[in-house]
Amino acid sequence: MDEECTVREVGLIALGVSLVRKQYHQYESATQESELILRDGLVSAIETFARTVLKDQVETFLMTDQKILIMPGEIHVDKRKETICVYAICDRDAPEKRVREALNRVHSAFLSKYPRIKGIVSVEYYSKFAETIDAILGDLVLRPQDRLDRLL
Repeated sequence: MDEECTVREVGLIALGVSLVRKQYHQYESATQESELILRDGLVSAIETFARTVLKDQVETFLMTDQKILIMPGEIHVDKRKETICVYAICDRDAPEKRVREALNRVHSAFLSKYPRIKGIVSVEYYSKFAETIDAILGDLVLRPQDRLDRLL
């Protein structure tokens, strides 16, 4: 793993499909397409399990060095409401309140730009939204050394 950073990845998942994902820092393993699918499946499964089986909501999934912050919401798909998950994978000591505020803004911006989804279209359709994610997250994606370099 490269040196400590705050936010490693942010994405939006609907119907178990990643609509848009922005990865800021590499993981130890080279990120293969199968690993991306596993992450999407994990986030989607955790959220769905909590919502349907436990009638609850998962906010944070903790690991030893990292955490996944999950913020479920609703989006219109065709003529029905479906769950959309906005998530962030970040270091365990990331400022959770700031990251959650950013996820809220990502969710709102996505719904403003795409209030309805007509089925799941090609994810390329949403790829430009990654620029909006960049603008919203700002310095939350910087490593501590990157922040120091900016000051000097």
